[in-house]
Amino acid sequence: MADTVRMGNFDASLKTMGDRKGLPATVRLEGGRIIIEAGDAPIGDWALDEIHLEPIPAGYRMSAEGEQILLELTDVDGFKSELNGKKSKRSKARKKTNKERPEKAPRQKREKAAKEKPEKAPRQK
Repeated sequence: MADTVRMGNFDASLKTMGDRKGLPATVRLEGGRIIIEAGDAPIGDWALDEIHLEPIPAGYRMSAEGEQILLELTDVDGFKSELNGKKSKRSKARKKTNKERPEKAPRQKREKAAKEKPEKAPRQK
């Protein structure tokens, strides 16, 4: 197998759980999605937030639509870097959305919490 073809494209071997022999494939990270193809045949296309990727020594275990496959990658580090870049872009977008919502200052939160708590009666001896 050749190394990474271009940024976002990774050569891989796909295996279902228990298989010894893998299917040569290309895994592409693009626009917040993971796209897997074997030759000219599409295998699948999923949004990254719709799947679960668990690191394994040779690549990742991917869970999607109730199925699991092993993605054995020729460039695990490159895939991880690209994947983390995609995730951080999504995180930045979420943070930007959260910033658009006005948030109370910490002091205001403490004052509100103090008002909501009933005052304790002094202990009698």
